[in-house]
Amino acid sequence: MMDINGLQIASVIFGISMIYFSYFCFRKKYFGTAGFLIWSIVFIALIITTLYPALFVPFKTIFQVTRLFDLFVVIGLFFIIILTFVNFIHLQKLKRNVGYYVQKEALNDHNPSGAGTENDQKKYDDSANFSDNDNADKDGSDNDCDGEDSGGDCGDSGGDGD
Repeated sequence: MMDINGLQIASVIFGISMIYFSYFCFRKKYFGTAGFLIWSIVFIALIITTLYPALFVPFKTIFQVTRLFDLFVVIGLFFIIILTFVNFIHLQKLKRNVGYYVQKEALNDHNPSGAGTENDQKKYDDSANFSDNDNADKDGSDNDCDGEDSGGDCGDSGGDGD
């Protein structure tokens, strides 16, 4: 029978929790099947390496490290660097896409001739021209929770606002 210490128990609980959380995110469509499988494999590998570190002793001699822990630390750092780089690439793509859509929307909203529909002009007038009394409550506080476009962040009691 193998001895299990507190760190191994914590790692197994963490791995199982993260598999569950990955499944939850997969069901909520935060990522697809491939993402769920990749993260499940990563967390299952964490559980296996935690419970059976002796399986990786041959890699210790192959990579010429003195302790198995050193090998795991180096592999973990490589993994973190790869994830950081992939995250950076996706962030740059997102910034480029947001900039493109903002520019596209700004060009669509801009009407150099000055002619526009009455609703478009009213939308711009309403958003640009407001007085302090428009948003003041009866108690004199100045919050925007009485408008139509509050977004549900005005301390409502969990209702859907309909």
